Amino acid sequence: MTRFALTLSLLLSTVAIARADEKKDMPGTTAKEGASASDTKKEKLLKDISRMAMPVAQHKLLEPLVGKWITTAKLWWGQPKPEQVTGHAEANWILGGRFVEEHYDSVMWGKPYAGNGVIGFDTRSKKYVSTWIDTWGTWITEEEGAMDPTGKVLTLTAQDYDETGAKTRPIKFIYTLDGNDHHIMRVYEMVQGKETLTMEVDYRKAK
Repeated sequence: MTRFALTLSLLLSTVAIARADEKKDMPGTTAKEGASASDTKKEKLLKDISRMAMPVAQHKLLEPLVGKWITTAKLWWGQPKPEQVTGHAEANWILGGRFVEEHYDSVMWGKPYAGNGVIGFDTRSKKYVSTWIDTWGTWITEEEGAMDPTGKVLTLTAQDYDETGAKTRPIKFIYTLDGNDHHIMRVYEMVQGKETLTMEVDYRKAK
């Protein structure tokens, strides 16, 4: 064997050993080679996780939110007559039916507006939970609440900062689910100490 061939052989052997050690040092990097449930503690933990993470009947009540939508928003902004804005939305189940994710877009006062929301049911707290982000802010609005006994009215509440940004105030979101082709989301805020309707978004299934 020539000196070059011997050197190449040693180099390839070193690379092979390094790759083998690399796999040992990084378990769980692939589904095939991930950590296995090799003892009773792990098996029990996996069963508990599976039980807690299983979608329940309350998740199914969110089905009317899923689909592609044509939206019409009414914005009062303290005026007796609302402004009207049209837009689009698409909402889909994600993570195995555990959450509904919405992507919304429209044009507000000549400027593009977009927002993303996620809604689900927390089996620990037994409450519906939701988050919302959009191009009008740098924060995440966190909401929680309950569905009424009919399964057609979902009420969520959150804390939002007032115009000064110095203190928070309550804000309420009410979803009225009118079948799988139509629903309305209304926003109520405290205005001069009175709960007031400030926004309404009408969702109609796109055809």
